[in-house]
Amino acid sequence: MLKKLSVSIAIVLSLSTTVLAQSERYVQVGTDSDGDAYLLDTKNMGKADPPFGQVIKLYQTKNDLMLEHLLNAGCGDERLWIAGMRVYGRNGVKLSEKKSGQEIPARGDSPGATAMKYYCHSIGARGW
Repeated sequence: MLKKLSVSIAIVLSLSTTVLAQSERYVQVGTDSDGDAYLLDTKNMGKADPPFGQVIKLYQTKNDLMLEHLLNAGCGDERLWIAGMRVYGRNGVKLSEKKSGQEIPARGDSPGATAMKYYCHSIGARGW
């Protein structure tokens, strides 16, 4: 009986740790006007993603689609750009990819600015 209880506790702890690790990987950094969340991928911040360069990735689900927003952050000069966007279907197949170079405000309460603040703070950039 004690052995079964120990095994059950170990399984629950293992599953809880996995869920916790997964939840820490994605941090909500804002919502859109419909209330749909923007989630920052904290595991892959600043990693290269050809052809967009080193990016911060924000994910959002909308109408059975997953949107991947790719941002380029310049922590030192406090500048932020939309590098591009990818759209995935319900089955995970990429439907479209678009490059951009539009600069957006690096400070404020927008999902992009909040993601940049999180990223710059995590790498120890000055002023963040």
